Amino acid sequence: MQVSDLSLDLRYLRYAMLVAEHGSLRRAADYLGVHQSVVGRRIALLESRLGILLFERDHFGSKLTDVGRKFLLDAREGTDRILQAVEQVTAVREARNGKLRIGTTTPFASAFYQGLLTVFRARYPSLCVGFVCRPPEQLLMDIQSAQIDVAIMAGEPMHPGLATLKLWSETISLLLPKSHTLSAADSISWSVLRDERFILSAGGTGSEMRDRLLCRFSELGCLPRLDIQEICQEDVLQLVASNYGVSLGRTSVADNSNAGIAVRALDTGDTLLTSAVWLKRNSNPALKKFLAIARTKLALTVACSTAGCPIGEARAARSVNAKLSKG
Repeated sequence: MQVSDLSLDLRYLRYAMLVAEHGSLRRAADYLGVHQSVVGRRIALLESRLGILLFERDHFGSKLTDVGRKFLLDAREGTDRILQAVEQVTAVREARNGKLRIGTTTPFASAFYQGLLTVFRARYPSLCVGFVCRPPEQLLMDIQSAQIDVAIMAGEPMHPGLATLKLWSETISLLLPKSHTLSAADSISWSVLRDERFILSAGGTGSEMRDRLLCRFSELGCLPRLDIQEICQEDVLQLVASNYGVSLGRTSVADNSNAGIAVRALDTGDTLLTSAVWLKRNSNPALKKFLAIARTKLALTVACSTAGCPIGEARAARSVNAKLSKG
């Protein structure tokens, strides 16, 4: 068979490149997680079709021949061009169908957030949405490096080149084991929490809760007893329920918390603002669609709140979502 008639699966070239890289069929097979005979057969078929010997084999391993080395150098350049072309086609397809990358430190428990995602999916069902959960500092870097399109995060970060949209505020609650003596109180003062151990997650909303604790305890002239753990918020709730300490949580998360936890209000009525943050120069059409729905939902929610909405918060949220879904 002439080389000009050759039609090769890219896997054959990849196997040959890996054998050259690892220096033996066995090590290449171990890397790929396949039997050595599979790699051997594909290399042999490739050599047969090309009509050249790619490797010299001995009991020490497999070494490229001079012609094999030249072939793989040229083939690698061609393979890279093919992969680049595939990436470009993928980018065109995603641009046509739409893709939005959302970063968050915020659990999906918020009624506003859930409603926003639900309406967005209903309005644009073919649009691909990807999610990542990372610390606030990492999300800001990801926005600036275009790794994500928008971050849903606590506060209202002010950085050059970034834009923010205030979405919702939630009350911060104290989370206690149900066996705790303070669980009988309706509202709790910070001053009685001086000796409590506060368990927080290192990621997620843990940093925002830590900052709030430092602020409130500085007003008392002391420091909080912090126990920062490399665990998720769900595990923090489990530790609280198991009497390892107390914690702080958003109302939406606290309301769905472990049955062994008592959720109590703080007398200062602390709240936590959540905003959407994005790069001003980001021209992704999917981002513009997401922000348009967020702004409309925000306006409807504020209007409902201002009017009093006697139908209740849950039904009010459903009413807003229904109006948005109708476009």
